[in-house]
Amino acid sequence: MKGKDGNPFCEQRISFRGCSDDCNCDDFGKSVRIEPVPEKSDKCCYNVYVDASKLKPGCIIGSVDVYSGTTFLDEDRITETYTPDKPIDPKHSGFLFSFCVESTNGPALTGSSTIVFRGVDGSILCWKDVQLTCDCDCRKRPPKLELLFEGDPGDAARDPSGKCCYKISVNATTACPFDLEWIRILTDENISLTPVNGWGLTRDNSSFTLLRSLGPVNGNQNSTIGKLCIPTCFTFDPRSLIASARITVGGVVCSVKVDINPSAKACRGTANCDDVIVTLEKPSGTSAISYDDCCRFVRIRLRNCQSMNRSLFAEITGPGGISVKSMNLGSGVFESAPLCRSYRQGETFTIILRDLAGNITCTKKLTVPACSRRETNE
Repeated sequence: MKGKDGNPFCEQRISFRGCSDDCNCDDFGKSVRIEPVPEKSDKCCYNVYVDASKLKPGCIIGSVDVYSGTTFLDEDRITETYTPDKPIDPKHSGFLFSFCVESTNGPALTGSSTIVFRGVDGSILCWKDVQLTCDCDCRKRPPKLELLFEGDPGDAARDPSGKCCYKISVNATTACPFDLEWIRILTDENISLTPVNGWGLTRDNSSFTLLRSLGPVNGNQNSTIGKLCIPTCFTFDPRSLIASARITVGGVVCSVKVDINPSAKACRGTANCDDVIVTLEKPSGTSAISYDDCCRFVRIRLRNCQSMNRSLFAEITGPGGISVKSMNLGSGVFESAPLCRSYRQGETFTIILRDLAGNITCTKKLTVPACSRRETNE
């Protein structure tokens, strides 16, 4: 606004969306349909259908964007720009593309959104106001939760305490709002955890549970929940842990699996192959006829290791190349199933310990005692 002398005395920037209908947008808009994709994991996803023949000649679709609200600002765009391999044929009628709404764009589901069709030169052809609705419940669209074990623990030998330590945070990806009540991690490891940010801790022999001492927290807010430290014997890998969570979606309580961030790094402990003690044992406590003098099983014990260490796996091969199953008993002890047969002098059991990545940590061999029991069909 200018005065009589031509000098401006008031100025305000505004945006406008025009009122000419050069592309027959009224009829085209009526042909545009957005339909929810049912039960698409943790996201709210939609299929877009159009009838491009409703547009006037020369109005050819080159790209499409979806915005929250009606301002068409970059920060309000809730999808990546859809750009077809070639401009949409004016005769095209039917499915055009799909898009999903991520957790950070959840507020777009509570109000009006706008789908904007642009020409090959990037100019706006038409737009349509739409309501994006999503069916949120534990069964159809459970949230995806992930525990992040941050930091590079390196080699525990560098730490005088011999401990590997990680900062743990919880990350959620979902378009549906939910409350997070607790997280439970199954482990027999000798783990110590210091909770932070309003989280508390309870534990038993097989798990520990992080609870919200201040009440449920909005699950879509990333939150650091504590610092975890573990004395290691050989390798500890957070990716071997099993976790679950209790959440509330739309007033309904349910449990969901919690993933471990695949980029979490393992920590090598201070133990070495000299700390692996391997013995052959005779089964006891049974009257089974097969458990006679020719039966043996392998016991593996990790010296100075009081934890389960789910990151180690034992491969045991008996005489004649027979593979023998093994069990992780906790407290650094593994035991194989008994192998009952006639042994020849000099035959061996081969024991291989591997970490979660499949790398061999230790290999040992044991010579079996001679056994001349005659094998029969019995």
